[in-house]
Amino acid sequence: MEPLAVALIVAIAAGFQGGRWLHRYNRAAIADAERRYPPIGDFLDAHGGRIHYVCRGAGVPVVLFHGAAGTLHDFDYVLDTLASEFRVCVFDRPGHGYSDTLPAGRDDARAQAQLFRDALAGLGIARPVLVGYSWGAALALRYALDYPDEVGALVLIGGTTHIGTAPRNPLYWLLRTPLASDALIALGLVPIGRPYMAAPLGKVFAPDSTPAAYLERARATWVRPAPVRAMTRDFHGLAAALRELRPRYPELRAPLVVVTGDRDRLVDHERNSMRIAREVRDAEVILVPGAGHGLPQVRPDAVVQAVRRAAARREA
Repeated sequence: MEPLAVALIVAIAAGFQGGRWLHRYNRAAIADAERRYPPIGDFLDAHGGRIHYVCRGAGVPVVLFHGAAGTLHDFDYVLDTLASEFRVCVFDRPGHGYSDTLPAGRDDARAQAQLFRDALAGLGIARPVLVGYSWGAALALRYALDYPDEVGALVLIGGTTHIGTAPRNPLYWLLRTPLASDALIALGLVPIGRPYMAAPLGKVFAPDSTPAAYLERARATWVRPAPVRAMTRDFHGLAAALRELRPRYPELRAPLVVVTGDRDRLVDHERNSMRIAREVRDAEVILVPGAGHGLPQVRPDAVVQAVRRAAARREA
């Protein structure tokens, strides 16, 4: 069934006894998901909220930022290898995973760069290799441009650097509509979101298959209210964030390594990754043939290679 049709059914049910049942069902399903997939790391206080993170290993510091929808588990497939060579810290960005939400209007890339600057200082991390995956590339770039003396190197993985478009589907449109969004979050996140999620994730990982464990975790945890709101805000604010960033790319001083798949169906590699590589003086490209957008999960070796190259250039 189309998400819009399901949403209309939910809206109708909200006016009757079924609305209460759906609300209870959602709350129980979300509580069960949080029992099955609890936080695995530590928490730090930043800007009045808690940030969930994992730090492992020793050596050159490497900091990993996930995309517009996701959690620190996006890097599960590379964490062990990287932690055997570097000090790796991976975060749930605000509102995602188990990190608290920032107030609306203070959750854009600029505000998150300030938040993570303070967080890294509290952890004693200096001049890290910043790794930004997908939407996280905008965050890493903003950090490097705002605090150029505090970044050792940059890695962008399938990064959204120039062209940022919101999802084009009825579900996202409803989430951007205040009354419909409130109804969906209260009543329909689980019955609508869980079956719907396979399609967009299929686009993320194409031409590879979506890893079964990744899909199962996403279906369980991404449909909670805070991550849905954070994802919607991320997509809604991306175009404005990129408009501010694009004129500043020639200012980048940190060495840059861009890794991208040549069959990415989500973020056009020619209009984003290859373009920023041409605009930045000290840039290197790792083009992964036959790969899509989900590089940290299905092409982890390419991500590890990119981090190694960036760390070596930081030391040089």
